[in-house]
Amino acid sequence: MPRPWDDLRFLLALAREGTLTAAATALGVSQPTVGRRIAALEHRLGTPLFERSDSRYRPSETGQVLVMHAERIEEVMRSAEQASADKRPVRGAVRVTASEWLCIAVLGPALARLGEAYPELTVELVAEARWLNLARGESDIAVRAARFDQRGVVQRRVAVAELALYAAPSYLAKRGVPDLRAGSPGHRFLTLTDDAGLGDAAWLRVHASGAQVAARANGRILLAALAAGGDGLACLPRLVGDETRGLKRIPVSPAPPGRELWMGMRGDRRALPRVRVVADFFADELHRAASRLAPDASQRSV
Repeated sequence: MPRPWDDLRFLLALAREGTLTAAATALGVSQPTVGRRIAALEHRLGTPLFERSDSRYRPSETGQVLVMHAERIEEVMRSAEQASADKRPVRGAVRVTASEWLCIAVLGPALARLGEAYPELTVELVAEARWLNLARGESDIAVRAARFDQRGVVQRRVAVAELALYAAPSYLAKRGVPDLRAGSPGHRFLTLTDDAGLGDAAWLRVHASGAQVAARANGRILLAALAAGGDGLACLPRLVGDETRGLKRIPVSPAPPGRELWMGMRGDRRALPRVRVVADFFADELHRAASRLAPDASQRSV
């Protein structure tokens, strides 16, 4: 017989994700399983917990109240799990993959504090442009700028990264500000290689169609270095562009679209204390870096 807390986990996942498919992915189960568990919970309580519209699920009034109670229980469960974990030594290796700019600017600098708290833990930090396959065990944890679509992967959104267009002052003195609506004729762009994730291909196809591709690189830090050398325009995360000497941010419209950063891991790996500790630690670090990752969003929230 399902435990009550299991039912509430399904309720929270559907309330947060909004669709059966997304909730199933977050929980690491099949879509029919989520539907059955929610239907069974509604039958047991004798009231609808969700309103359905265009395949989206929104909590009903009763569902909203239950979600609030479930969130409190979730916090208590997390505290209890953490208290239990604190009594056991966390040891072993955890492989984490992320873009090179995240590894260099956020995750890497934080490893010293993690090592002080868990001296028997080894973190393998892989700065990899290619998206490693979690389902095949190529990595324990991955952070990427898109949702995971693999079955059995537990995921959560951990940050938002704003992007902007940058160039060296010397480049702008020669060529001026690009006319994005005309396709940026007469300009040189520095772009990601095809194997470096989704990149900004769609935005560049529209707004740099008349420009020359001066160089390609498989990471944002490399693009920033090329741009600082005056070789062209580069679309960079604000955290990279704002903190790279020799670059100037160009206020353009439309600006490059921001990216949501998602952390994912296989459901069976998350049950391991060492994996859970590293995932929670890096999620907290990304949350702490929110004002660097998305400066404009942080200013609007003040």
